Amino acid sequence: MTEVEERIFVTAYDDVRRISEYTNHTGRIIELGLEIMRHLGPRYSLLLKYDILVGLCQGLYMENVYRLGFEDGVKCTGQGVSPPNKMHNRKF
Repeated sequence: MTEVEERIFVTAYDDVRRISEYTNHTGRIIELGLEIMRHLGPRYSLLLKYDILVGLCQGLYMENVYRLGFEDGVKCTGQGVSPPNKMHNRKF
């Protein structure tokens, strides 16, 4: 695992799973996924394939976000500006 992958998939995940809003949303995602699978019956593997592809795309996106954030951080520190510690919570 590369350093970028470690930061994105291990460190960031360890941090976010301590946030109750995240755990509530993921719990609901699991419930909905199981309900959809029940409705699909024997074709439930379609949902699993879909979920895998969505996860792969999100991983690529997050790796790019990490790299862009790193580049921005380098620019900020080069200008004597400190980057913020955390993003503000967003409601969906």
